Amino acid sequence: MHLPKETSEKRETAGEVLPDGTVLEPIRDPATEELRLLHWDGGPCNIAQRIVHNGIEYRPVDIDPGISLAPFVPSRVGPEEPPDKLLRDIYDLCKRLQQPKASTLKLTLLPPVSWLSGALSMSPLASIVAGLGSPAYDTLRLQTLLCRHPLRLTGLRRADLASLPWKLNPTLIVDECEMKPQLLRLFWASSRKDTKTIRHGRPLCLYGPKIVLSRGLPGDLISESDMLHIRLIPSDQALFLDEKMEREIAEEFQPQLCI
Repeated sequence: MHLPKETSEKRETAGEVLPDGTVLEPIRDPATEELRLLHWDGGPCNIAQRIVHNGIEYRPVDIDPGISLAPFVPSRVGPEEPPDKLLRDIYDLCKRLQQPKASTLKLTLLPPVSWLSGALSMSPLASIVAGLGSPAYDTLRLQTLLCRHPLRLTGLRRADLASLPWKLNPTLIVDECEMKPQLLRLFWASSRKDTKTIRHGRPLCLYGPKIVLSRGLPGDLISESDMLHIRLIPSDQALFLDEKMEREIAEEFQPQLCI
């Protein structure tokens, strides 16, 4: 897209849905690993280093060079297909975890909702409770491959939050043996858009999808209406995904989910 000589404002973005429904989404250049922006307003997609929309120049956020973008950001836009087919394909993938239908449906919905969270007033917060013998590891692997800008962590402390790459609007995927009540309350409070917490005397926005896997129930801190609860049951079948298969899953689904 050609830029006009002057624009009234310049903004960095990690992707967003503008008030008129236009979608901006970062796309990774596979040759240079640099970010570009996808611009979609219902017509043909446009990808460029900078996008001008309604007099505002948007460019991708600057990301720490030490962060590999490959697992975070798609490198292309996938072919357009009906949403119900995409959901069926994700459901068939999640069904391989051999969980009850209700749990499989919830796991299926988490990835597409994570990609839509920028257009929502409240981002998804999910608690996955993994009992002994349940496919906890495979469940988190699938969510990491499918969700928007996944950031998988373990041993997370409240003090660590300020150092996370929030500029990328990540989906936090947290593996905790026992979820700390204070951290869970903070996750719940930050699921409301424009709600900020204070770290080191400065406001910090923690808005974004969060998936927390623990080995015990989170208790009655947060109701079912405010948090999606998923319980995993024992299963004797592993997914046996190698690096090549994981890459193929991410490269198939993320480009379709990004718009």
